Amino acid sequence: MKKIILIQLLCLSCLATAWAQKADSLYIFRFVQEKDVFYVPWRDNGGQLEQLVSLLQQYKEAITAGSIPLYINGYCTGQPTRRENLRMAATRSNHVKSELIRRAGLAEKYFITANHQGSYKEKRNVVTVTVRIPVDTREVAERDFSDTDDTDLKTAQPQEPAAQQTVQQPKNDVQQPENDVQQPENDVQQPENTIQQEKESVSSVSSVSEKSPASPSRKGCIPLSLRANLLRWATLTPDLGIEWYATPHISILLNASWTSWRWKDKDRRYALWNISPEVRHYLGTARHGYLGLMYHTGEFNYKLTSTGRQGSYHGGGITGGYLWMFRPSWGIDFHLAAGYTRAEYDTYTLAPTGIRVYKEHNASRNYWGINSAAITLIWKIGGNKQ
Repeated sequence: MKKIILIQLLCLSCLATAWAQKADSLYIFRFVQEKDVFYVPWRDNGGQLEQLVSLLQQYKEAITAGSIPLYINGYCTGQPTRRENLRMAATRSNHVKSELIRRAGLAEKYFITANHQGSYKEKRNVVTVTVRIPVDTREVAERDFSDTDDTDLKTAQPQEPAAQQTVQQPKNDVQQPENDVQQPENDVQQPENTIQQEKESVSSVSSVSEKSPASPSRKGCIPLSLRANLLRWATLTPDLGIEWYATPHISILLNASWTSWRWKDKDRRYALWNISPEVRHYLGTARHGYLGLMYHTGEFNYKLTSTGRQGSYHGGGITGGYLWMFRPSWGIDFHLAAGYTRAEYDTYTLAPTGIRVYKEHNASRNYWGINSAAITLIWKIGGNKQ
C-alpha cells in the first residue's frame, strides 16, 4: 500500500513540476542600441506584445486581486557609466510598462520593476516581463524590499496557490517523498537569473529608477551645462556660456564675452563684446569628442600702440574638440574652430588733447583660418548631471 502511495506521489510531483515550469511566462522586448524608444514593430516586439496583452487580459482578475505579480526587468549595456546604464534601462522599462498599462487596462501598482547594468542571457538592451502563475506566498515574503523606496514594489500579497494545498497528506505517508513533493516550489522560479538579479540589485536601482511617464520623478530637470572660457578670463575678459543638451548627442551652446579697460592716461584701450552660438554633435557612446558649427559676432576697440582700431566683425566655422570629465559634474572642454571671419573697422590716433583723429574709414579684412580657441571649464547641472 505504501508503495502505491509513493508511486502516486512521485507522479503527482512530476506533474506539478511540469505545471510549475509552464506557470512562468517570460516575454522579451528588444531595444535599439543607445535608444530608449520602444519600437513595437521592431524584431519580434509586436508578436511578443500581443501574446503578453492577451495573457494579461485572461488573468486580469487574478492580477488585480494580487495573486499574480508581474515582474519587469530592464537590461542595458553600452553607456559610459553604470548610472547611465541604469537610467536608460529604467526609461525603457517604463515605456514597456506604460504600453501594458494602456493596452491591458492595468495599474502601475501591479508591476514590480528592477533594472540592471548588463545583459540577460547574452541578450543586450532588452526588457523582460515575467508573469508568475501561480506564485507561492512564502516566496514573495522571502523577497526583501525593505531597503528600497521604489513605488513599483508596493504590490498586494499574492494568495497561496491551490496546487500546494492538494499535496497535503497524512504525516506518516508523506514523510518519505517530502523532498519530491516540494520540488515544484523550487521549480516555479524558472527565470532564475531574472529573479535572483532582481533581489540583488533592486536596492541600488531604486535611487535612479524612474516612475511611469504619467508621473516622472525627473521630468522637471533640465539638462544644462554652465561654461567659462579660461583663456578669455586669463586676458581679463569675463566670459560665460550655457549649453543645452537636446539629446544625448546633440547640444546647443551660447557663449558671451565683454570687457572694457583703459590705462596710461586713457591712451591705451582694450574693449570688446562677443556672442557666439554653436551646435554640436558628440561622437560615440562615451561622448567625449565632438564636431559642430559655430557663428560669432561682436564689436571691438583696440589701441595697444599709437594706432587704434574700432569696428565690428562676424563669421563662422567648423568646430571640433574633446570634453574631459574629471568629475561626474565637472570637466574641461578643449575647443578649436576654423572658418571665415570678416572685420570692418576704422583706424585712429589720439591727439595730445585727447581728441580722436581718424586715419582710415571703413577698412575691412577677410580672414580664413583658426578663428576660435578655448579651454573651457564645464559644470553640468540639472538632468544632465552624471
